[in-house]
Amino acid sequence: MAGIVAASLLGLVYLAPIIYLTKRALRGYAKFASLNMMHVALWFGLSALITGIACFTNSQVLGIATANLVLSTLTFGAFLGTTTLAYLQSKCANVSLPLLAVLRHFTEVSS
Repeated sequence: MAGIVAASLLGLVYLAPIIYLTKRALRGYAKFASLNMMHVALWFGLSALITGIACFTNSQVLGIATANLVLSTLTFGAFLGTTTLAYLQSKCANVSLPLLAVLRHFTEVSS
């Protein structure tokens, strides 16, 4: 469990901002329809299931299954972070426009 939490936090902290900025920069040039959150969640679930089965059956398969679980957890954390950043950016944009208008009004009045 500690490894899953650590891998998801690593994906969240290190990969999510890179993926988010890349998606924003290439938004008009390419479609990012190849992977979505459902695909990543399915990959994570299958990896966890295969790791659980390999734990009781074969130690050689367990090494490959564990590596696959770590990679899917990194990806899941990164996609979760990217989704969260996009949500926060849309909420902050809705709040910041009226705030900017109020600040602009006060700076015009004071000067």
